[in-house]
Amino acid sequence: MTLPQLPADKANHVVYGVAIALTAKQLAVTAMMFGLDVFFDPSTIGLAAAVAFGVGKEAFDEIANVLAVGRGEPEPHGVDILDALATASGGLAVWVAAA
Repeated sequence: MTLPQLPADKANHVVYGVAIALTAKQLAVTAMMFGLDVFFDPSTIGLAAAVAFGVGKEAFDEIANVLAVGRGEPEPHGVDILDALATASGGLAVWVAAA
């Protein structure tokens, strides 16, 4: 039996999603340690950050493509909603692990 393989690009997005979620979560915990109000669970903040970065990166790539085509250049980036979902899934893994 062979396991399904994840393309390297998608695997990178998952790893970045985990890193973003862990960083945002730690920033929220640090803010709480200094007495700042955090209105959501730190793990939820990490998940939201991973989703925002994943969607934001793909939106940025799309804008860069539109601007490049407007200048008569080829599109420099591939835009794939699955990349955003892969980034979000890294944040989801952190959120589930903290539950």
